[in-house]
Amino acid sequence: MTPRTTGSSWPSAWGSDHPVVTELFIAVTVLLVGLVAWFALNRSNVYVATREPSVLFEVDEAIEFVASALPADISARLSYEDVEALLGWHVVHLAGREGEDEVDIVDDRAVADLLRAAEGEDRDISEADVRAVLAAEVEYLVAVGAVRPDGDAPET
Repeated sequence: MTPRTTGSSWPSAWGSDHPVVTELFIAVTVLLVGLVAWFALNRSNVYVATREPSVLFEVDEAIEFVASALPADISARLSYEDVEALLGWHVVHLAGREGEDEVDIVDDRAVADLLRAAEGEDRDISEADVRAVLAAEVEYLVAVGAVRPDGDAPET
């Protein structure tokens, strides 16, 4: 006995037994997908519009900025390599203080750490040099929006 393939009483999955229901289902699906897409897009636009812009510390830009902002007498003593080394050591210093609640980025502890690092590499860098570089670095951080002029970090 062979199975019957035509004349079945079951509704066809791909047939047109109920074209109105199929069209209604497609219309509702398209509407729901469109609403979800609109909601997601609207929500992301609101998030981006209300969020503060990201701040990026560009090393080459920072070195250039700091070197050009130094007083003439300090700029005559320090090379670009010295400025680059001081900024790099300062980033390492700040990373080591990450868990602290309040960190003054130009405090005596930072100056002492940078002077130790300079002595460790036999660089002729004075405390006045370090303080000038850190002051210029703060100017750079204010210029790129990483800190406010009052010294506070912007809220993220």
